[in-house]
Amino acid sequence: MFDFRAPVFLLFLGLIPILVWFLFYKRQYSASAPLGDTGGATRSGAFKSSCIRILYILAWFCAVIAFSGPRVGKTFEKRQSEGVDIMIALDVSGSMGSVDVPESFYRGLYRTYYHDRKGVLTNRLTYARMFTKRFISKRRDDRIGLVVFAGYSYTRSPLTFDHSMVLALLDQVSFSDVNVQSTAVGLAIANGVQRLMKSRAKSKIVILITDGSNNAGEIDPMTAADIAKTMGIKVYTIGVGSETPLFPRGGRGYYVKSRFVLDEKTLKIIASKTGGQYFRVKEPRTLSKIFDTIDAMEKSMIEKRVFLEYKELFQPFLLAALLFLFLAGVGKSVLFRQYP
Repeated sequence: MFDFRAPVFLLFLGLIPILVWFLFYKRQYSASAPLGDTGGATRSGAFKSSCIRILYILAWFCAVIAFSGPRVGKTFEKRQSEGVDIMIALDVSGSMGSVDVPESFYRGLYRTYYHDRKGVLTNRLTYARMFTKRFISKRRDDRIGLVVFAGYSYTRSPLTFDHSMVLALLDQVSFSDVNVQSTAVGLAIANGVQRLMKSRAKSKIVILITDGSNNAGEIDPMTAADIAKTMGIKVYTIGVGSETPLFPRGGRGYYVKSRFVLDEKTLKIIASKTGGQYFRVKEPRTLSKIFDTIDAMEKSMIEKRVFLEYKELFQPFLLAALLFLFLAGVGKSVLFRQYP
């Protein structure tokens, strides 16, 4: 951004036409000799005299610009944020490989198995990764960590502002991350809570995404919820999946209709006890709306201050003005010097 510190001085540029008239026309008809003229009205002398007058005009122009204070400014923003520390606990048990389809999908099936020859079906874990990434991308002022769980739980990423790292790790999450195929909901919550215990953030939350019920782990979900409540940590629980999904079975691309069991009662109690909220997602594609809801409820407190930083540009114009005056003075004393 370019502007002038004292633009009022630019009004003196309006005197340039008067200077031109005074130096070139008024003196031409003056009874006295032109500027530095020795009386020899030669073409060469007139040309030299005009050059000196032009130097005076240029000196005036540069001096006016210099006193107007030309400068180039750039803006920068200082952000002070009271962010939210978020641990995301993602279920990677085998049931997350299920595909949720509408009930009408089964009317066209004549056999127990369905073969996805073209590979168009998308499982729950893929949807969960996709929409979790979108959620993380929106939370630029928050520290975010990632926990994965099945039969046990472990931390994939600690709390960090390096969201690009979390997104890269989330891309690599797969069913093979945990080789014990059960669902340890209590351990997952406890792991997330442990990572948040030393946090000084004003708001601390765990977002639990699962499609099953707790059937493994040394820590009961209610115990984990009590710990979270004591530490002032809210737990948002998201139950994913329809009642009758397609479950991968019998080979690559083969699925069979199965039954779905979700312990909604426990997930509701966990959320209510910790001050969070429970969400039911029968169609995983609607996870996007759930994350938008959480995003709206857990806003960071951000204070923005905008600063302007200027670089002054008057020095070159001031030096140019002095140079033009110097050249005019030298020219006048040398080119029009009178010899006895």
